[in-house]
Amino acid sequence: MKKTLLLIGALLLTGFLTVGIFAASTPTTMTSTSLDLEDSYTLEEMLNITLLDELKAKATYEAIIDTYGEVKPFTRIVLAEQRHIDALLVLFNTYGFEVPAFDSSTVVVPESLTAALEAGVQAEVDNIALYDAFLSQTDLPEDVVTTFTALQRASENHLRAFNRGLVGSQIQNFGQQIRNQFGKLGFKGNGHKGNK
Repeated sequence: MKKTLLLIGALLLTGFLTVGIFAASTPTTMTSTSLDLEDSYTLEEMLNITLLDELKAKATYEAIIDTYGEVKPFTRIVLAEQRHIDALLVLFNTYGFEVPAFDSSTVVVPESLTAALEAGVQAEVDNIALYDAFLSQTDLPEDVVTTFTALQRASENHLRAFNRGLVGSQIQNFGQQIRNQFGKLGFKGNGHKGNK
């Protein structure tokens, strides 16, 4: 009986995680850009777009921390976002471009920590695609290529961290659902059927 329950639980968990990971690719409001990445952009436009994207990510992760507490990976990634912003500001200074204003009213805190992790996954996927599109332009100065490449690699690291956090959150939620179901059936934590 115990082996059967374990097998059923493992199968349910596998299906739950698969659905959860695919659900994480649904669009969210975390990213600051919805661009046609097939278009060509000037250097100033690319720097404006990437800076605003990094500023929005940082502000959103800060808002998530304010709402849900000092939660990993947000606490680490928010610090990295500041480094990304600093790297882009060097390019603004180098090329003499005016730094765009960021509107913090565009920040939306997801309704749960799991939703925040899903939003983090999508934000990093979008960010990687953004850098892919910009790096495909052949006329970029070498310092811009170096910075965009480094920021894209960092986003790939962030994506892995958010995916790990999301899987952990889903396992925790699934475990709670299993406990709730067994509780409804009258099972107690020691494996024996309880009295109603």
